[in-house]
Amino acid sequence: MNILHLNMNYYNSKIHHNIVKSLNNISRVDGIIFYPDYTKNLLNSNFNNNDEWEDKYIKKVYCLNKLDRFLFYSRANKLHKKILDNVKLDSYHHVLAHSLYSNGLLALKLKETHGINYSVIITNTDINKYMKFMPHLKKTALEIMNKADNVIFSSPAYQERVLKMVDKHKSFHEISKKSSVIPFGIDDFWLENKMNSTKKIEIELENRPLQILYVGKINKNKNIESTLDALVSLNDKFSKGIEFNIVGEPDGVEGQRILTRLKKSNLVKYQGYADGTDLLKKYRSSDIFIMTSLTESFGLVYPEAMSQGLPLIYSKGEGFDQHFKDGSIGYGVKATESKEIADAVLKILANYNEISCCSFIKASHFDWDTIAHSFIKKMENK
Repeated sequence: MNILHLNMNYYNSKIHHNIVKSLNNISRVDGIIFYPDYTKNLLNSNFNNNDEWEDKYIKKVYCLNKLDRFLFYSRANKLHKKILDNVKLDSYHHVLAHSLYSNGLLALKLKETHGINYSVIITNTDINKYMKFMPHLKKTALEIMNKADNVIFSSPAYQERVLKMVDKHKSFHEISKKSSVIPFGIDDFWLENKMNSTKKIEIELENRPLQILYVGKINKNKNIESTLDALVSLNDKFSKGIEFNIVGEPDGVEGQRILTRLKKSNLVKYQGYADGTDLLKKYRSSDIFIMTSLTESFGLVYPEAMSQGLPLIYSKGEGFDQHFKDGSIGYGVKATESKEIADAVLKILANYNEISCCSFIKASHFDWDTIAHSFIKKMENK
């Protein structure tokens, strides 16, 4: 099966790369990414570091300008023409649109003009930006989903939210029937270096602080200050207190201001950026992982933390919610409710070993090879 991937945000997340790479690793599958870039980047394209994989699998076309982001339908028409000019469509059996609106509309146009079936992945941006703030595009979104072969969600929570939004529409049953949940995966590094926690948490906390970990960008959406408020309220409950370890870099000026406020707390230990073995050590030296983002497509750091036996606290209704029964690998909370976060910490500590063990075991669900085969089964209608 040859797959044409449509992705206007390829460089925004390594998830996009891993989807394509894992699918292409299946012997009967091959595919490329159509990636429209801005014409202003053409001058610098010859000076970029050459990436052998990208040279082979990315069809980059320099055609966008700053006005295109505001002209939804005319941009789609422009990109449809660019695909026809640059891609031999008769070589492809299926289109995978990596988002509902921008990429999904292109997939719909290709089905109408060339009869190529398509699947569409619903993202955080689709739900929390387009559906929320651009209701005039709802009719188009419904048509894209209705004519797709598969409507794929990265989490049950997102599937539930979207189906509730369309449950009064005449196409609801058709969209519901073709919708499914396929999670995203984590790099092999984490699964190859899995480690189960063997903490005797009650005894250890008599002699050391409770270690709470956050990994990710520092910005308003990540809602780190609500976690800090929760931990401040709990600090006196532990003889050695709490250490809140923050790993990541500030996102722009706003992120720097948030970091400045966070560092004023005696609980916060700012670790800066880390990856690979350094990040592995930070997961292993922690007790609980907390990230309660306001919006979150999936959050690869959750299963990364699980691979090291960490219980999780995550946001209800967002990308990681409902993958597992609440309380099994951790707890979902209302993102801005510090009391819920604090209560979740105490519930985890009351049943730490069982939750930690379950988290470690369930991390295997996020293997890219298994996930790629799930995608292919859907696209082959098996």
